[in-house]
Formats: sequence, structure tokens, C-alpha cells
Amino acid sequence: MTYDYDLFVIGAGSGGLAAAKRAASYGAKVAIAEESLVGGTCVIRGCIPKKLMVYGSHFPELFHDAAGYGWKVGNTELDWEYFITAIDKEVNRLSELHIGFLGKAGVELFHLRASLLDNHTVKVGDRQLTANKILIAVGGRPIKPDIPGMEELGITSNEIFQVKKKNP
Repeated sequence: MTYDYDLFVIGAGSGGLAAAKRAASYGAKVAIAEESLVGGTCVIRGCIPKKLMVYGSHFPELFHDAAGYGWKVGNTELDWEYFITAIDKEVNRLSELHIGFLGKAGVELFHLRASLLDNHTVKVGDRQLTANKILIAVGGRPIKPDIPGMEELGITSNEIFQVKKKNP
């Protein structure tokens, strides 16, 4: 049977990206679908934004310590919206890098939601595409436990780095 692709990957997180690029490096015709930013949990809403937030949060300590070395640092204040925008900018830069790596590897990227129709067919947007092998690499999502106040006050790792206003 003839297929559109040798491998179709649903999900462009670390696992999906690695599988797609590796298969393409062996000559397979590969496509990958991602409805969100390319990069997965670590790049988009996990490791990278967390590390950037932690890095940025240490500046007050450094300003304080600098006085002991002769630096005169005036009053400092965090511009929360700028802080979050700077993190978003880096996350987007890394996502674009991954998109470039896919292109260099010869992997076709669909910036759309994909769903499995059968063992060899995926629906991507309004198209049906076929593949000899389909890899579902969509990762996971946080669950909000059913506890009082969770819906109103609870926040998950999917939202924490998108809080646009500083808590007073």
C-alpha cells in the first residue's frame, strides 16, 4: 500500500521532535503535527520558563550583595509584565529554533490539531493523511483535583507562566 508518509507524529514535544528528526535522518518521509507552540512542556510551560523565572528572581539578592563590593544600587522594582514578556520572547525563540531544526531535517510541520482516524490515517485540519506508522507523542496535562476553591484559585503549570499581572 502507498502512504503519504512513512511516519506521522502527533505532538511536537521532546519525544515527538526526536522521533521525527531521527526517522527523517534515516531517509523516512516524515510529518509532525502540533496545535500549540513547538517544543512541548519543557520548552513552553516547564523547564525553560521556570529556569528563566528563577534566574530573574535572584536579581534582588545580587543587588543587595553588590553593595558589599562598592556598588551603589538605588531602588529597584520588578516590571512584572515586562518580565513575563521577556520569558515569552525566549520561549518563542526556542520554539522557532525547533521549527528550523525540523525543516533542516526534512520533516513537514502541520501547525494544526491532528487526530487518529484508524491505524494508518490521521485527520489534520480538514485533510486526511496516511502513514505507514503513526506515533502519538502528545505528552500529558496537569489535573486539577476536585477540592474546594480549585477552580477559582488553583493554577497549574499550564497557566503559571502566563500570569500577566503581579500579585500584590
